[in-house]
Amino acid sequence: MNKIFTTLLLLAFMPLYVFGQNVSTEVVDPRTGEIIYAAGENTLDFIDTEFQPGLMNQTIEPVTHIQGGTSRMAISAGNLAFFNDGPTLVVLDITDNANPVVVSETPFPELISEVALMDDFLFVGMRRSGGIISVDISDPSTPQIVGQAAEGSGVLAITAGGGHVYAAFGPSGSRIFEVDAAGNLEQVASLSSGGSSNGMDVQGDLLAVADGNGGYALYNVSDPAEPELLSSEEQGAFVTFVRVQEDRLYLGGGVGFRIFDITDTQEPDLLGQFSTGGSNSFGFQVVGDYAYLSGVFGFLTLDISDPSDIQSTFSAATGTSVYTFADESNVYHATQFYGLQIYDRTNPAEPELVS
Repeated sequence: MNKIFTTLLLLAFMPLYVFGQNVSTEVVDPRTGEIIYAAGENTLDFIDTEFQPGLMNQTIEPVTHIQGGTSRMAISAGNLAFFNDGPTLVVLDITDNANPVVVSETPFPELISEVALMDDFLFVGMRRSGGIISVDISDPSTPQIVGQAAEGSGVLAITAGGGHVYAAFGPSGSRIFEVDAAGNLEQVASLSSGGSSNGMDVQGDLLAVADGNGGYALYNVSDPAEPELLSSEEQGAFVTFVRVQEDRLYLGGGVGFRIFDITDTQEPDLLGQFSTGGSNSFGFQVVGDYAYLSGVFGFLTLDISDPSDIQSTFSAATGTSVYTFADESNVYHATQFYGLQIYDRTNPAEPELVS
């Protein structure tokens, strides 16, 4: 107790350094027990103030912000890549993938969960309660926040297509938003299938939802305001992530990695699966005959040319990672503690770490 009191007393007599890591952190006046500063998650703020008797009546304002925290997502578009460093959105120029250049860094009020890109807009999901923030990235060097929707709700996943944004809100289900010319969002429908909406992907008129213990759900969204449930099926384990490409449905989570034929969207057919040894897989990307997985195990590359006999061709012990995105040239691997890793896909079976 004496050590705790001494620490708090020292904090009171020096400029305050307030740390947060996935929790709200509070600094308490040791004389009164009252909170004199509270920090949000994944931030380090320097507070420019010295202790004074009237501190409780003063306005304390952060003067410097240092980004940091879990990287949960990464996507690319042309020669640009977007990833999060805790609550900060980072835009990179990846013209030279071995020497990416920071184009801009934009702080947000809380941890970023995922983003969706549509034309000149990036829709940023806030993990805790900030909903969806619309960002104009027509000039990627100076992203501009233009709107916000679903305030008070935490977004677990987000995707976009056909003039609409689709967002997953966990046990409260999913929502569909229409996007106007200015990037503003208006909710047009909500979905709930009894599970926990954790991941989403849309391809044309088909929306796939990773529904936690509910497995997966497929919807016809030809009319986004009236989505039609096509099929759903529990998987015997928690499903956290989903991708749809052509006539294939891909699932990740406690299920490891599974591939379904969805030629008939009302009766998907399991083609094959890969066990991750009981470790959860999270965000993944499929390009051609290869799948790039993130998870508790780190980073895996799978040869899925024969779905009935999926083979691992590469692995990297990157620590727990929650998202992997890939395009024709690169794999972008977002790790929990080590930021963004970029792998060259010249040899897609064994990508090479370049930056």
